[in-house]
Amino acid sequence: MPRVTVGCMEHFSARQTSRAPRFHRMATYAALLLGVLLVCANTVAQPAMGFNELGANYFREGRYSEALERFERAHQLAPDNPSIRRNIGLTHQALAKEAFERNDNVAGLAHLEKAIAVDPTNPAPHVLLGGYHFSVDNLPAARSHLEAALKLDPAQHE
Repeated sequence: MPRVTVGCMEHFSARQTSRAPRFHRMATYAALLLGVLLVCANTVAQPAMGFNELGANYFREGRYSEALERFERAHQLAPDNPSIRRNIGLTHQALAKEAFERNDNVAGLAHLEKAIAVDPTNPAPHVLLGGYHFSVDNLPAARSHLEAALKLDPAQHE
């Protein structure tokens, strides 16, 4: 039986006989290719989730910059994973709060805008932006962000 080596460093065997009809051989190779694709997809997802978990550990420790680096690496490996995007957004929120505590409003606003860009379904950055704009008497912007938050989560009517 010949061995087929794929880019994921996995080995698969395919039985090849001269008596097998051509269709049978093609079906065997198609099944082999499907297996290779599934293994390759899994090998990409595993490191992504490893980076995500490492980022979560850093986040729990309050090491937000390091957490963001790990979440962004995970996002590079699995860009369609919603939990990774959510974690990036939450980390930008935490970094924004730290920036506002240091009176670095420019950095705080930038982090909140990034949080919205990466996870547009999360109302929390809109609430924080609304609060900031209210505090500096920018009432139209405050209203816009608070309405956006309410649209995303009507239960936040308080």
